[in-house]
Amino acid sequence: MFNLRSIDVNVDNQTAWVQTGATLGDVYYRIAEKSRNLGYPAGVCHTVGVGGLFSGGGHGFLTRKYGLASDNIIDARIVDVNGRILNRKSMGEDLFWAIRGAGAADKLNEDLFIRITIEPDSANRTINAVFQSMYLGGVDKLLQLMEQSFPELGLKKKDCIQMSWIESVLYFNGLPNDKGLEVLLERNQPKTFYKAKSDYVKEPISETVLEGIWKRFHNVEIPMMVLFPYGGKMKEISKYETPYPHREGNIYVIQYIVYWTTRDGATEKRINWIKELYSYMTPYVSKSPREAYVNYRDLDLGTNKNGHTNY
Repeated sequence: MFNLRSIDVNVDNQTAWVQTGATLGDVYYRIAEKSRNLGYPAGVCHTVGVGGLFSGGGHGFLTRKYGLASDNIIDARIVDVNGRILNRKSMGEDLFWAIRGAGAADKLNEDLFIRITIEPDSANRTINAVFQSMYLGGVDKLLQLMEQSFPELGLKKKDCIQMSWIESVLYFNGLPNDKGLEVLLERNQPKTFYKAKSDYVKEPISETVLEGIWKRFHNVEIPMMVLFPYGGKMKEISKYETPYPHREGNIYVIQYIVYWTTRDGATEKRINWIKELYSYMTPYVSKSPREAYVNYRDLDLGTNKNGHTNY
């Protein structure tokens, strides 16, 4: 799919045709190339391929306002087994439904998105919670909203940076903004090993449970939790409209991650650590069934052809 990456942006009708081998960085770059006033609700990491993202739903910093990436697909072209090129009309609504997600702090104003990243500060034996926020509007209105909803944070105007949507893509990716938008077209990533798992949360998690998480965070190197909010547009769209089932009723999704840079004897320790944390969280997350986000690949949840669990 690598060579199928052309993107045709139509500014007049605010649509784009995107080939399945493109990355999110390609999409964001081509949109910004044509307009600094348009954007697209998709994932945070610019090296992710659109084909995989769309088939799993695809959430990002614009999700609470505009829904998933797959919610904003209005047509598609696919090639069937007989070599025919089908569009939405000729493939039929059932298949069009299936290709948009069948790959397997919710009460805030919908213009406000807050993602929380939790990491340990090993030197001080404390936990750091970083609130990454995006507000679709001016800073003065944002300060009013934050004073109403999160007065504990004490947000001030000096804490805010006003930027365009495409500049925010660079910012949340941790990419330099002095090299131009071409950095979004780079596909290489540093060689890092990691294990990740995910959960959906339907009821607020108590402080006591959170303290249990903090204790576990000091037992391994480079752990992280990301809390990704839903609500807004996500609960307005029916779970039957596209094959993404995790909508109304979920207040946020959690991604658990542990990283390491070399294959060494501590690899098994890290994998066992994240499995123990996942087990600890069982009573406090979705159940019957316990949900997971398909785009956060977790081999623990799959089986091979012999029926054995993969790890």
